[in-house]
Amino acid sequence: MSSSNLSPTVVEDLCERYSNQKIDYGVELLSYSLKSASDSPAGFLGRHEVLSVIIQTNPSEVPQELTFFIKTAPSDIASRQRYLEEFGVFKKEVSVYRNLLPKLQERQSDFSARCYYAKDDILVFEHLGEMGFRMGAERSGLLDFEHLKCALSSLASLHAASIIFETSSQQKISELYPEIVEENAYPSQSNCVRRENFDNAVVALCEIIKIMPEFKDSNRLEYILQQFPREMKKVFDFVIPTKKYLNVFSHGDLWANNLLFKYENDHPVQSRIVDFQLARYAPPILDVITLLTIPTSQKFRSEHLDSLLVSYYSMLGYFLKQHGLEINDILPMEQFEDSIREFKIFGLIESCLFSHLTILPTDLTKSLTSDEGFEDFFKNKRNEICLLAFNTDLVYRSRLSDMICDIVNSYILK
Repeated sequence: MSSSNLSPTVVEDLCERYSNQKIDYGVELLSYSLKSASDSPAGFLGRHEVLSVIIQTNPSEVPQELTFFIKTAPSDIASRQRYLEEFGVFKKEVSVYRNLLPKLQERQSDFSARCYYAKDDILVFEHLGEMGFRMGAERSGLLDFEHLKCALSSLASLHAASIIFETSSQQKISELYPEIVEENAYPSQSNCVRRENFDNAVVALCEIIKIMPEFKDSNRLEYILQQFPREMKKVFDFVIPTKKYLNVFSHGDLWANNLLFKYENDHPVQSRIVDFQLARYAPPILDVITLLTIPTSQKFRSEHLDSLLVSYYSMLGYFLKQHGLEINDILPMEQFEDSIREFKIFGLIESCLFSHLTILPTDLTKSLTSDEGFEDFFKNKRNEICLLAFNTDLVYRSRLSDMICDIVNSYILK
């Protein structure tokens, strides 16, 4: 099924779920229509549309209009569809929203959108845009202290829901839903599309290092180019669930476009996490340090990272206490601090792997919208496009330089 042939039966089912009434008992579907959600968050791994539905709940009342946000697999580009099928992202997200998130939202309801339909290749959500939520970052992908603290509250709520669910059910999410948390971003298999994608990304980043003013004339350049891939490859070990730390259901994809914010007087007061296509079962610090690294600069982190980490820990404790659980019994501060030290580089690795693609200037990303252009970027032209962006676009150059310099200076040359 795709949104283009969304059936009246499915739409009726949506209305029933939304209104908690049977169609046969007072809710009549009058009409529905679809349009592109061009002004909504654009997704590389999904096609977005808005569904408008007119229903009649009572003959004596005015018809009611309902609006939903629809996400479908982007079948319009064959090469991208093949990539996503091997990547397994859409199948995973449907399973997350169909099988697990409703149970977590029974415990904590404020971290993600409500999903009213999840099946095959289609997801239908409440329309966060109509509820006043929007992105908080410009093209640079940077978020300020207020936005990050707001986002951390939603993340702490998600992680708390995972802990509360496992405590009440006496079963681990990884055992109940292994397909939901199977690692698909950095899989252990060496002969898969994600490994190829990772290797190509690291090559492109090394090409950038070669022309960076900070390193191109350094007598340590060859050493840096030798060590940089080794540091980056640590990501494959970091995502393996560990017995050393508490593991929780984790989002796995926390960059700026997967966070939406609601505002009062221009200040973010609520946030929602979207796109659960890379979900995993891992120590909570992997999500936390990713959120606090990808949309921030090295200077920002030197000033605010410690206080934001404490803020997350406090909020996690608050949500757990609401359900009679003590954070010190579940995630002692010493264990949390140990995980910070062990996984801190994970955020920088994710920053480089995400941002060399996500903050490309618009004119260069247009090549990804065609079948030929998509395959060209991932297999042939990544180096060319990334180097062109680095040489011609100030935002791209400054952001990538900041990330790479932090890895090199903090972990390779330190």
